[in-house]
Amino acid sequence: MPRFKATMFFTQRSSGWSESFYLDASSEGAVRPVMNALASRRLACANLAVTVPYIRIEDITLPGTARLFNPNLARASNRNSDTPWQSLLVRLQASDGSRRMYLLRGLPDEIAVNGVYQPDPDFRAAIDQFLGRLSSTGCRLKVIKKSNLFQPISNISNAGQVTTIGAHGLNVGSIIKFDHTHDDNGVLVSGLWTVNADVSSNVFGIASWPGTRTASAGKFRKQEADYPLITATDVRRIGKRNVGRPFGLPLGRRRRPAA
Repeated sequence: MPRFKATMFFTQRSSGWSESFYLDASSEGAVRPVMNALASRRLACANLAVTVPYIRIEDITLPGTARLFNPNLARASNRNSDTPWQSLLVRLQASDGSRRMYLLRGLPDEIAVNGVYQPDPDFRAAIDQFLGRLSSTGCRLKVIKKSNLFQPISNISNAGQVTTIGAHGLNVGSIIKFDHTHDDNGVLVSGLWTVNADVSSNVFGIASWPGTRTASAGKFRKQEADYPLITATDVRRIGKRNVGRPFGLPLGRRRRPAA
């Protein structure tokens, strides 16, 4: 079944931000009503100046397929806020045990008293309905696949060829990350690296390796995304978080709005 990334774009006067989730669905058309209902519940938690002008849906297996639609949602809140900075920090937990912190921005001023989260019953109900919908509609998190364990290496040559202890299981185009790996000058090998050669079962090459560096030990892991279902949520605390400007180019030059 195709997997989609759905992004809600928010504006409040001259400010803007976005919130994204992943869903499995038969088509982009099947994602629309789910996201429309989710955005409606999200607006019920926001202050009255917040709007959702559009939602972007993209099949992550087919680059360049992002489409926009306007949810045409009525404002569901009569609560005020001078700025969009009032935020609520929520911990999302997924089916594989992964956790992510999620910020709900653009909330009303009145839910915090002296910096402490003190919602009235109506607002608490609105938050509970929105967060409950994240799990009931099959929303997913994007995390690093936990089953990909770190594997030891014996050396990295100055040509960027990595010799592993055991079969590496990589292909050309795989992305890897080194861990606790230093070159022979004691400098940490950091960042993500792309495999550009599958030399043998225990030797692979990485792109853009500086020819002056070598390493004699360390370990690596294949960086691969996983998308576990959101199964639980936990409201942590109130806070303030700056936002950016409204998005002027949410699709990019090669993409087009939905008809």
